[in-house]
Amino acid sequence: MPANPQDAPKPVKQEPRRTELIPAIGARPPLTASFAYDKNLKQVIVTLQRPDTGAVVAQFPPDKVLNLIAALMDLANKHLDEIA
Repeated sequence: MPANPQDAPKPVKQEPRRTELIPAIGARPPLTASFAYDKNLKQVIVTLQRPDTGAVVAQFPPDKVLNLIAALMDLANKHLDEIA
C-alpha cells in the first residue's frame, strides 16, 4: 500500500459485458406453465406444457404423489371416524 493514498492506483471501470443468447441446435420454444388448485387435496398443481403441441412435459407434484396424498387423507379420515 502506498504511503500517500493519492498515489494508490484508481480502479478501472469496466463496461458490463453484453451477452447474446445463441439458440442451441434443436432448441425448442420455452414451456408454458399453468397452475391449478385442488381443494380436496389442498395442493397447488403446476403443469409445464409445450406451447406448440400442448404436450405435458412435467407436472409438480406428479400424479403418483397426488394419489398418495389422497390415499393418506382417506386413511386419516377413516381413522378419525373410528375414534369418534
